[in-house]
Amino acid sequence: MHPPPRSPAPPVTHPLLLLACRSVTQGINVFRMFRDDAYLRDMLALAAHLRDSAAAAAAAAGGTWQGVPPDLFWGEAAGRQLHGSEGYPGFLQRTVRLAESAECVVQHAGALHAPGSSLQPFL
Repeated sequence: MHPPPRSPAPPVTHPLLLLACRSVTQGINVFRMFRDDAYLRDMLALAAHLRDSAAAAAAAAGGTWQGVPPDLFWGEAAGRQLHGSEGYPGFLQRTVRLAESAECVVQHAGALHAPGSSLQPFL
């Protein structure tokens, strides 16, 4: 017999979030910061814009990766993806403000890697 279906998770309404960053050479840092749903929406919209632009360029070139245009996020199309009228420069300013407000709550300063693996970077 199958277990009953789970109900969907309730929406997150807490004003704070935790962000964990892991680096092979710097260890783990966990930051507490204020949740900004408009910023998260814009970040996902920019990631989708990058994906769609790269896929369109590759399709136009017969499936060959063409790299990312240097002005991808500064153009009008990227600005239309963002919440409000501030465009990409405003998004970068919000990124700086959020980073400055973040508080490091956990810091593990050791190099972390799986047993038997190497810390040698990819070559």
